[in-house]
Amino acid sequence: MKTASGLAESQKNLRLPFAVAIFCATFNFGLAVLNAVAGSVNTTVVTLVQVLATSMVVACLFKYRARVSLGYLYVVVGVASSWVMVSAYKGSHDLSGLYGAVSVPIFVIFGTLFRPFPTRWLMRFVLVVLAIAIFETVLPNLYVAIANPLSYYRATRAWVAAQQAADSDGLYVGAIRAGGSVFSFFNHHRAGSIFLEPLSLGYFASISFILFSVLYRGQGRRLFSAFCACVLMSLLADTRISTLIIVLTMALMVVRRPPAIATWTMIAVVYVGGYLAYQWIGKWGGDLAYRLSLSYESFANASFGQWLAGDLRVLTLGDSGLVSMLGNYGLIGFALFMVAALNLLDIAWLRSSHAPVAIALYFCVASLFGSAMLSIKTSIFLGIAVGALGKLPSRSISHA
Repeated sequence: MKTASGLAESQKNLRLPFAVAIFCATFNFGLAVLNAVAGSVNTTVVTLVQVLATSMVVACLFKYRARVSLGYLYVVVGVASSWVMVSAYKGSHDLSGLYGAVSVPIFVIFGTLFRPFPTRWLMRFVLVVLAIAIFETVLPNLYVAIANPLSYYRATRAWVAAQQAADSDGLYVGAIRAGGSVFSFFNHHRAGSIFLEPLSLGYFASISFILFSVLYRGQGRRLFSAFCACVLMSLLADTRISTLIIVLTMALMVVRRPPAIATWTMIAVVYVGGYLAYQWIGKWGGDLAYRLSLSYESFANASFGQWLAGDLRVLTLGDSGLVSMLGNYGLIGFALFMVAALNLLDIAWLRSSHAPVAIALYFCVASLFGSAMLSIKTSIFLGIAVGALGKLPSRSISHA
């Protein structure tokens, strides 16, 4: 068992990896500020900075001698190979799919460096993100003057630039919900904080609480404080999905040692349940029915062979993470990607606590309502949660 001095030294060694993680999560905000000041940011700049951020993560793996099993590497190679075959079959390719196939597993391996986990650092970052969200909510005009998310995304995202008529007072294009906000108590818009847009803020809140639910187990006051901070972030983002995930994670804490099949079962329950909900709610229409249709309508119009080949009709790029993953990797590649992203190879991890089940719940539900959970802003913390709370299979080889 480590002494207090040994523990302090171990956490000191985590300063660089944690700083890299924060950079991955926040560089878009920095670029948005630069764009608001100089107006010189474009898609190429964002791509280069994202490559730099990912390269920094890889450099940390070598510097701190991260370890990964051969079996895990085979799965990652399988996902990348699936992307190549699907792209060849369709005669077109989406490089973001290849990036996701490689980056998400890299982030999971990166997460294994965080032992012991710097819980206080995460809480401090959560409080900073929450403070910025409150600042944005109370003083939206000043927030826009500093970062102007709409201007940034129009300069760097083609699909936002195409929506010239959709103005949102300089906020992210989805910051003002068409049917009115559900949980925004202070003003009319959904906060994005340092993530610039509400979905990523809500997903960060979900992942953070899953981490805290394990790290603060048995510490009632700290757990309650973390719960309040994460729920408040979710409410300010007006993200109903993340609020539900946080509450369900709290409920899942009663399960201390779930069977390994529980995580696989959660994946099936979410996707099958989503399809049944689509069939039932679709009769009445509404926003939820529309959102679910973006994922499940593609299945209704495709054969099993098309599922295997990833030949699905995408209504709007990024509107469904599930369809994006299937379209990039095909059915088999998608299954391999889920194994890599959630570390489903490790039975000990799946039996360790409620966390694998909660993470599967988060990832699968989020994939039905867009692709934000695959962006570097949130996938870096997904990888940290899976890697830090879990344990990659014991038969390992060193990267350095």
